[in-house]
Amino acid sequence: PMDARAAAEALLEKRGAGRYSLGVLCLCGFGWMSDGAENVVLSYMLPTLEDLWSLSPGQLGAMSTAIYFGQAAGATFWGALADAGGRRPVFLLSLALTVLFGVASSAAPGFYTYCMLRLATGFAIGGNLPLAVSLASELLPPSLRDRGVVALQLFNEIGSLGSTGLAALLLPGRWRLYLCLVALPAAAVLAAAAFALPESPLWLISAGRGGEAAQVLASISAGGSGVTRLLPRSRTLASADAQSRIVAARGGGEGCDGDGTVGLPPARDDRADRARRPRLAIGCPHRLGGAP
Repeated sequence: PMDARAAAEALLEKRGAGRYSLGVLCLCGFGWMSDGAENVVLSYMLPTLEDLWSLSPGQLGAMSTAIYFGQAAGATFWGALADAGGRRPVFLLSLALTVLFGVASSAAPGFYTYCMLRLATGFAIGGNLPLAVSLASELLPPSLRDRGVVALQLFNEIGSLGSTGLAALLLPGRWRLYLCLVALPAAAVLAAAAFALPESPLWLISAGRGGEAAQVLASISAGGSGVTRLLPRSRTLASADAQSRIVAARGGGEGCDGDGTVGLPPARDDRADRARRPRLAIGCPHRLGGAP
């Protein structure tokens, strides 16, 4: 049988370029756009708050340090959390916190509160960029991944340019509105990704959750977004209807076992019930009434 990861890659490749791939690229790209918009905030807020709050050089340095420390800590934390808990929920959480702390910082009454809130914003932003790359590199078809990941940089630049334009229009007088508007890309992608961004089937396979990976792949192969209601640690087989749709998306019967299935074995782990797990199967045409 085909290795589980190889079978998943083959199904994603079969999906090819189209609405699904464009949707994944845009959702991940808006994560980078948020990162680009927030990253230039410091450059414009330093002179604004220096005059407004009469800040000393030491305070300006502390503000810069707080923000960059938050981003560095966030990149480490969010990456480890995504490896343990999944790409999608951690990406959504980092976006939600980016919006929350970004908007909250616009209401900061003074220097110290502002520094703490921007540190928290930087911490949240630290997850946007690496998790967007992980999702794009695991959800896009293999043949499109290199170009897709490179294209993410374009979104980052658009975010930076947009933030610069807002700064020119609003600063220094309306800096609170500026901080609220800079959080809009994260809010937009959070709202869209909650309904249209699937969990990475490759991560699900690596976590020993092959049944859920089969659900996601069935949805993607049938022309959907891949967002499904995943049951924690599910070991159920894909439904017959889902199997039929995967067959239709793959086309042909290459890669089938003698019993007419493409194997998606669960990823290796140390759980005691490993031997009792059924092998996941994606039906091949001659077993599901398709062409021989």
